[in-house]
Amino acid sequence: MRREQVPVVLLSFLLATVLSLSIALPVRGQGEIEIGVIGTSGSGPGQFHEPKGIACNGAYLYVVDSGNDRVQMLWWEHPDLNGRLLYFGEWGSPGNGPGQFHQPSDIAAYYEDAGYTVFVTDTGNHRVQKFTADGEFLLEWGGFGASPGRFDTPTFITVTPDPYVVVSDTGNRRVQVFTTDGTFVRVIGGPGTGNGRFLSPSGVDGFEQGTIYVADAELGVVQMFTIEGEFLRKWTGSGSQPRWMGLFDGAMVDAAGGQVCFLYGSGCLDWAEWGGLDSPFDVTGFETFLSVVTDTGHDRLAAWQYPDPVQRVSWGTIKNLYH
Repeated sequence: MRREQVPVVLLSFLLATVLSLSIALPVRGQGEIEIGVIGTSGSGPGQFHEPKGIACNGAYLYVVDSGNDRVQMLWWEHPDLNGRLLYFGEWGSPGNGPGQFHQPSDIAAYYEDAGYTVFVTDTGNHRVQKFTADGEFLLEWGGFGASPGRFDTPTFITVTPDPYVVVSDTGNRRVQVFTTDGTFVRVIGGPGTGNGRFLSPSGVDGFEQGTIYVADAELGVVQMFTIEGEFLRKWTGSGSQPRWMGLFDGAMVDAAGGQVCFLYGSGCLDWAEWGGLDSPFDVTGFETFLSVVTDTGHDRLAAWQYPDPVQRVSWGTIKNLYH
């Protein structure tokens, strides 16, 4: 779900499908926040069936369209708050060959020497695939199993600034760390409920140098580790049990509560006036002004904009979730 903060690349095109981005709703006592929904259910360009992972590389917004076994590429038309999302392209098809998918889950973008590369957790095929920014297949690693470097239902993926590729190996109840060419580095965690252990590791993020954050959908906690695997601290939910999924720069997706909450704050966004979020999965951002969450059960994306890019205001029901 990671994206690098680089200037938006100006891209030329002849035809594009415009996706609807809805408009302003008031935030109580906090000015205004732009909030709305994007896309419809289906298999055509700009339509989704169970969208899951989402990432940005500064030019494209990548969406893992899991039910359609593909990745879609969207483009923000203008590098400011007044733009719109356009369909730009897609790749992938059902299968287990190079560049094919079986229920893919998450995606991460990273800038290497030769340009951007993209990593996808091909969950049903128990592997990770690596592509160019435009979807050209580069390599794959993994396969079903419990030995180091193999997976049982890999779900979320991120690339840290170090850089390492971090994968939540959900079925094996652990996190695995690799180099960007797929070389195995280490295992973090294992089954259990104590500090540094997992029941259902889900979202992973590495937005701080040398550390990673790992959500646990079953335990309802977010744990922080060094990249070497040393447990540092954890955040736990209070009140109703959250089911944490995707993480991005301190934003966390609660699939059970149908909302996006903030790791270092007390506010949540719930989209109640848009029919709510149904099993949201992942969250990412375009630069500093636009954030997008995959509203998986509704086959759409939901987006919001902050008038002040560093403002972390709350919308809807205010909850103090962390201690």
